[in-house]
Amino acid sequence: MFQIRALLSEYTRLMKIFTNQYNGLKITIVVIQINQKMKTKIIKKINEGYNRPAKQVLVFNGAKLLLGIVRSVRGAAELTGANLQAVSFACTGRIISSNGFYYRHVHPNVSIEMEDLGTLRLRDYDELCGDTTRKYHTVHKMARNKAAKKNI
Repeated sequence: MFQIRALLSEYTRLMKIFTNQYNGLKITIVVIQINQKMKTKIIKKINEGYNRPAKQVLVFNGAKLLLGIVRSVRGAAELTGANLQAVSFACTGRIISSNGFYYRHVHPNVSIEMEDLGTLRLRDYDELCGDTTRKYHTVHKMARNKAAKKNI
């Protein structure tokens, strides 16, 4: 969506703004003139965004054990009550955790089975994925963060 906005912002010089008075209300109409090449680029970006399958998310608890596999970032956010953007950032590594949980996208080269629930450790999963740069909170700090959020 942000790429579409960027494409449209390039053509703000082509905008025509019409202002009218209607029953005392000021009405502004913006008309954007876009050439056919730009139109096909925008449609392509929209289709790529909507046709892309959701990435599965692994949810780990504060003790770094696998709790579940969720269909998407949105599902993980709804399940744990965390902010959608915070879950996305935790999956990609921009932040460490959110709402007392760790989140990871399912790596395409790693197979997760039902037997792994409750037994797979976060560090082991990160090593299987080849990611050794991730940081972790201590179990004590995760518990304190979760307790502090409940008191708010």
